[in-house]
Amino acid sequence: MKIRTDFVTNSSSSSFILAFKSEEDIERVRDRLPDYWKDEIIDEVIENIRKGIVSKSEAIAECKENVSTYDAIFQGKRTWDYPYDEWSDPTSDVGQFLEAYREDKIAELKKKLENYSIFSCIEYSDNSGQLDSELEHDIIPYLSNTIATFSHH
Repeated sequence: MKIRTDFVTNSSSSSFILAFKSEEDIERVRDRLPDYWKDEIIDEVIENIRKGIVSKSEAIAECKENVSTYDAIFQGKRTWDYPYDEWSDPTSDVGQFLEAYREDKIAELKKKLENYSIFSCIEYSDNSGQLDSELEHDIIPYLSNTIATFSHH
């Protein structure tokens, strides 16, 4: 018999790629954050964006790493109809579909990145409290500077 000795959590997080044309664009994010947040919270969000600054090639690598099999499920391919080991087999039907899907997403991202010079990769988790949950689900995905969202649920 197993006895639970701690709380069960439903941990989740999402990572985001944000793109900016200038340093001033990063500062403009302040105007899109909730008015009821205190200045130090807003400063922390801006600081997180600045800490996450990466090169264009690193932003593309982040996309390659995070394009999920589960994202592809919503594109009409019933991956659960295939054994899990086939998902990473590039010669299998589902493996070929997933690889083509990833390549399409990467090409899409590269096109979006063309008009920007500053890139930031950040992550928020609803496991870290109400503020991070609000950022993960309600704020960051809807910023005009958010060009890619990757759910890790």
